[in-house]
Amino acid sequence: MRLVTRPDFDDQPAGGNAVLLASDRPLPRRAGSDADGAITLARGQVERLARGADPLRDDFAPADQLLTVVS
Repeated sequence: MRLVTRPDFDDQPAGGNAVLLASDRPLPRRAGSDADGAITLARGQVERLARGADPLRDDFAPADQLLTVVS
C-alpha cells in the first residue's frame, strides 16, 4: 500500500486529492510518483496517518463534491 499526495509541511499530506495504491500482491518498491513536489507514503506511514480516522463513504458525503480544484 502506498499513498501519493503533495506535502503540506514536514512531509505530511496536505488537504486535497491523494491516490491510494493497493494490491493483493506486493507493490514494486518504486511504486509511487515522480511528479514534481509529490510525496509517497509507505504502508506504515499510511496506517499511522489513518489511525483513528472515520472512513468517508459516498453514502454520506458524495466524493464528487469533495474534489479540490487545482488552478
